[in-house]
Amino acid sequence: MKKVSYFVLFVAMLVLLAGCGRNHESPETVNSDMEQTETVDKETGGETKETSVETDVEENLGSEENRMYITVGNTTMTMTLADNASATAFREMAASGSFTVETKEYGGFEQVGSLSESLPANDEQISTEPGDVMLYQGNSVTIFYGSNSWSYTRLGKIEGMSQEELQGIFGNGNTSVVFSLE
Repeated sequence: MKKVSYFVLFVAMLVLLAGCGRNHESPETVNSDMEQTETVDKETGGETKETSVETDVEENLGSEENRMYITVGNTTMTMTLADNASATAFREMAASGSFTVETKEYGGFEQVGSLSESLPANDEQISTEPGDVMLYQGNSVTIFYGSNSWSYTRLGKIEGMSQEELQGIFGNGNTSVVFSLE
């Protein structure tokens, strides 16, 4: 009976210790919350660099190659692209000329339209804000004039427009949206 008690105690301790183990996610990126990530830089010997979605977009503000333009009717808006493969591929779609996406209003907070080609996607759970431009399921672009939380890949952010201005532009039914580099 004593051997069985020791064995049960030993198994219980193993289970408890296994629960205290290390996070088994990739050492490259560990998500600490939806807005912030901690990245381990292999070249600097493991020093960490904290970044956020806003930081990625803000760092791109000064570069013309990280901007696109969105035109609806007579209104042209500037979009700062995110720093990822999806945004790069989206920009490349406009490199040979502007393209139009026919969007449909959905849920009273977004416009969604199909792209002519699929783009690389790295979807993650994101809480959107007005002005966010997202890739949805790899083949649709979504422009937000309200907020939502869903699995998207960030393409960029419309700069300098209030929620009210965006709702006035995008909140009136289906829309033709032109994306361009000029």
